[in-house]
Amino acid sequence: MIRSLFPLLLVFTCSVAAQTGPAEHAVIARVGHAFISEREFVERFELTPGLYRHRKPQLEAEKLQMLYSMVAEKLLAQEATARALDTTALFRAALADLTKLLVRDELYRQEVRAHVRITPAEVRQGVQRARERRLIRFLFFEREEDARFIRGQLRSTADLDRLALDPTMQAMKDTATVHWGDADEAIEQAVYALGRNALSPVVRAGNGFYILRLVSVAPDAAVLAFPAETLKERVESTLRVRKERVREAAFLEDLLASRPASSPPATFRIVAETVARIFRDAYTPPSMAFTPAMRDAALMRLAGRTADTLIIAGDRIWTVAEALDRLVQRGFTMTGDSVRGTAARLYTVFREWAHQELLAQEGLARGLDRHPEVVRRLGPWKDHYLAGMVERKISDRVEITEAEVYAYLTSTDASVQVPEVRLRVLRTGSMDEMQAAFRMMEQGRSFEEAIAACGTDDRHGDTGFFPVTARPPLGFLASRLDPGQFYGPFRDSSGYVYMQLVEKRNDRDPVDTTGAARLAAARDEVHRMKTRRTITRFLARSAASNGFEVYQDRLKMVNVTPIPMLAYRLLGFGGRMFDVPFVQPQIDWLNEEPPHEVILP
Repeated sequence: MIRSLFPLLLVFTCSVAAQTGPAEHAVIARVGHAFISEREFVERFELTPGLYRHRKPQLEAEKLQMLYSMVAEKLLAQEATARALDTTALFRAALADLTKLLVRDELYRQEVRAHVRITPAEVRQGVQRARERRLIRFLFFEREEDARFIRGQLRSTADLDRLALDPTMQAMKDTATVHWGDADEAIEQAVYALGRNALSPVVRAGNGFYILRLVSVAPDAAVLAFPAETLKERVESTLRVRKERVREAAFLEDLLASRPASSPPATFRIVAETVARIFRDAYTPPSMAFTPAMRDAALMRLAGRTADTLIIAGDRIWTVAEALDRLVQRGFTMTGDSVRGTAARLYTVFREWAHQELLAQEGLARGLDRHPEVVRRLGPWKDHYLAGMVERKISDRVEITEAEVYAYLTSTDASVQVPEVRLRVLRTGSMDEMQAAFRMMEQGRSFEEAIAACGTDDRHGDTGFFPVTARPPLGFLASRLDPGQFYGPFRDSSGYVYMQLVEKRNDRDPVDTTGAARLAAARDEVHRMKTRRTITRFLARSAASNGFEVYQDRLKMVNVTPIPMLAYRLLGFGGRMFDVPFVQPQIDWLNEEPPHEVILP
C-alpha cells in the first residue's frame, strides 16, 4: 500500500457506510471540490493498459495506484481552472470538437436507436432462419435491362440451369451459400421467400441485379452449436443493426433536405486535381496516406487559394488549408493499384464531414450538450485536457544546463568525454566601456588589444581550457560556437561580457551526426526527467493546499475486470473515439514534501 510520508498528505479512510448508493454515484475519493465516482474509476481502470492484473495482490495494488493517479489528474485540472486555462481558445476548441462527437452520438440514440423496436416474432423467425444454410444458384447482371430480359425468357429452374450467357453480356452464373445475417439483406429476403422449384424476380443488391434459384436447405452445424440465449442475442443484434440502418437513412434524408452542404465546384475541382497529382507522383501500392509533406506540397501549388472556402456545412466553413490539414489528421488514404479515383474519394470524405457537422449542429441546437450522459462522458476528457495544459506550462518553464546533459550522458556511457573550451573574454563595468572597445576594433585594433585597454580581467581575457559544464553561462554558450566565432555582448552579475571561442577539444567532429543525435536525445531525456520531477513537486504542493481523501475500504469492494482493454466507441452516424482518456501513472508525489517555493506562478 502506498502511504504518505508526511502529515500534510494524510490519506483518510472513511467507512463504507458513509458511501452508500448505486455504483454510478458511489464516491471513492474526494479531490478538492471534486469527487471520483466508482463508475468513473471502473471505466478508467478497465480501459487503461496494465500488466499482471490477473494476480490478486497486483490487482489491488494497481487499483490503488490508478486511483491516486486519477487524484493527481484532478489536482492538475483544478489548478488549470484556477488559472483560467479553461477559458483559453486552445481548450475551448479541443472541447468543442469532442462535444460535437458526443452530441452527435446522443442524437443518434434519440432519433435512431430509440425508434427501433424488435418484436419477439421477428426474433423467432431470425433464430429459425439462422439455424439453416441455403445453397443457391444465381445469375448476376450489371445492367437491369439485361436481367429483366433474361428473367422474361426463363420459365423454370431447369431453364436457368441450361442457360448459356451471351459472352458480350455483362453477366455471370455461379452458386453461393447464404447464411442468415451475413448476406445482403435484399438477397436474403428473396432467398428465404423461395420455394424448391421457384425462381426469384430480379433482385437489386449491391452493384448489380440477381436472379436466384434455391438448390438445397441444410442445418447450419456451427450455429446449432451456439447456446440458445447466445443465438437469440446475435439475432437481436443483427435485426437491430438492420433496422437502425433504415431509420438512420430516413432521418438523414429529412434533416439534410433542409440543411444542404456544398462545396464551390471550381475550388473543389482545383483542390482535387492538385491532391490527385501529388498522389500520382508519390504513390506506392498497395496504399498511401496523405502525409504532412504531401499537404505542404499541395499548399505550395495552391498558393493564393489556401484561404478560399472549400466546404460549407451550416454555420461551419472549412478553407482549403483547413481541409488539407484535416485530411492529414484524419489519415486520408488511397488504396489499390491506381489513384484515378482520388477526386471521387475526396468528394465522399468531404460530404461525410459536412453531414456529421450538420448532425452535430442539430444536436447542439437541441441542447444535447447539456444532456446528463453527454456531460458525464465529457467530464474525464475535460480533466485530461486541463491537466495536460498545466503539464505543458510546467514543461515550458523547465530549463536544463549543459552540465546536466553531460552528467546524464556520462552516467549512461563512461566513454563520453565532456568537451573543453578556451575563450577570450572581454569584461567591462559599463556599456560605454564596451562600446569604446568596439570602436577600437573598428579602427583595426585586435580583440586582444581591446581587452587589454578596456577589460577588467587581469588575465587579459584568456580563460584557458575548461569543461563546457563549468563556469555558467560561458561554457553553455561556448558549446554552441565554432572556433573563431564571437558572442555577445550580454550582461551578467559582474557587468558586460563579449567573448570569442578560441579553441575546443575532446569534441566530436561537427559532422558526426551520431554524436549530435546522442546529445540531442540526452537533452530531451534530461528535460523529460526534470519536467517529471517538477510536476511531482507541483502535485505535492497542490495536494497540500487543495486537500484530498481516498476511501480505501470502498475501493477494495469495487469489482473490476482484470484484463485491460483498449476500447473505441463507435459513434452514431459514423466515426469512432477512445471511450475514455488514458490515465497517466503519477504516484511519486505521495512521498514528496510540499515545496515552499512557487513552482508555477
